[in-house]
Amino acid sequence: MNFDIMDGLRAALGHYGAGEVQLVTTNIGVAARDGDIYASCEQLLLDGADIIIAYINPQTAETLHPLFVSSDRLLLVMDSGFHYPSPGAKLSHAVFISLQGALCCRIAARLAADAGCSTFAFSSSFFDAGYRSGHAYYSVVEENGGRIQFNHVAQLRRSDFSIAPLAEHMKTAGSDAILAAYCGDMAEDFFREGSLLNMFRDFRIVGSPFMAEELWLDKLPYPGGDFIAAVTWASDLDNEENRLFKQCLPKPGKTNIFSVLAWEAGMMLSEIIPSGSNGGDAIRMLANRTWNSPRGPLHFNAATGNAEAPVYNGTVTQDPGTGNCKLKTSGAVPFTEEERKKLQHQIDTFEGTSNNWFNAYPCLDS
Repeated sequence: MNFDIMDGLRAALGHYGAGEVQLVTTNIGVAARDGDIYASCEQLLLDGADIIIAYINPQTAETLHPLFVSSDRLLLVMDSGFHYPSPGAKLSHAVFISLQGALCCRIAARLAADAGCSTFAFSSSFFDAGYRSGHAYYSVVEENGGRIQFNHVAQLRRSDFSIAPLAEHMKTAGSDAILAAYCGDMAEDFFREGSLLNMFRDFRIVGSPFMAEELWLDKLPYPGGDFIAAVTWASDLDNEENRLFKQCLPKPGKTNIFSVLAWEAGMMLSEIIPSGSNGGDAIRMLANRTWNSPRGPLHFNAATGNAEAPVYNGTVTQDPGTGNCKLKTSGAVPFTEEERKKLQHQIDTFEGTSNNWFNAYPCLDS
């Protein structure tokens, strides 16, 4: 992931002509502690860094924010979108570019509800249970008068992985659909076990966006049936910027969701750096701007500090050439902005605990 982010950032800065830029990197590790990240950022600022770009969650950004206010520097945050910021949080010196994970889960659940599903089973890896995908799914089900009939969280240790309880529920209770949240190697486990139990063939499955991540899908055998997922980017998106993005990063596997985030960061920085703006001035300069991104129109919402992108209908099906999985998109979801507003209200009124995983993406084999 680190290499993908650096490749996307360098490619965009080079293409858009940000001028002479020195990139200094520091590794904050997997699931790093806020105190360690704070110390790393503080040292970078003391060493003269003008802008810090970090793949961290919004609550970590809130912890770091006083550093950037006091130094009048800009924090550009990249995030999976599976975390919630603190209710009402608005950071004067931070910009957020997100993969919109929770929004995609909301939209996927609504697509299922609009298709007539009203009873659901929820299934998640132990790792994904630390994100907000489950809360996003549940909220939409409740808003549409549906019901979660069964909850399943897979074991932490991969050697113990099993979805047999989920399969038994679906065969006996017959929920209309399964809302699934898996990523990385745990998605691979879910696909494999689901194929053996004919889950994808026999039942409707709604996946979280990381289940439709193309680098993993390309190597995963087709599990015997299609499933839907709402996604914020796919290689098949037909727009000029996506074609340019793929041309600038031609090596296999280099065009992916993380290099897309970094490309968008580079697009923004290519305007900020030549202007000489920083901190709060840079945010004001970006206010309500829209760029052409590989994801489509990318709009910076000054009210929230978030860069907002479209969400697309996705179907994971079989690649006839390889026999493995393949993601296909079929246009932007028309009610994305409606669901975005509902998600923002959900965040602003959230009263649960704030515990969640930090900046880890790949699952850890325990």
